[in-house]
Amino acid sequence: MPQPQAAPDSFGDEHYVGYYHLSFDLTGVTDDLPSWLAAICDRFEEPPRILLAPTQQIIGEWVYEVAFLADADGLPLEFLRILGQVRV
Repeated sequence: MPQPQAAPDSFGDEHYVGYYHLSFDLTGVTDDLPSWLAAICDRFEEPPRILLAPTQQIIGEWVYEVAFLADADGLPLEFLRILGQVRV
């Protein structure tokens, strides 16, 4: 029987192939990703590990506010919020 192994580092290993992360769109849930993240962290005795603090990112023609947290197995979870479209 195979023995359990630690989850791969899909966030830090640039050669990782396979499941990367789940993404949650919080556009209709919060107006401010940093405040939402702080409120989530306050709910836990040991808050989740922040892989990427909230930051703005352009994906295609959209501007997002994006943050990554590690789940209980260390796999990344993405939380994002649409800020608007890129103006050309």
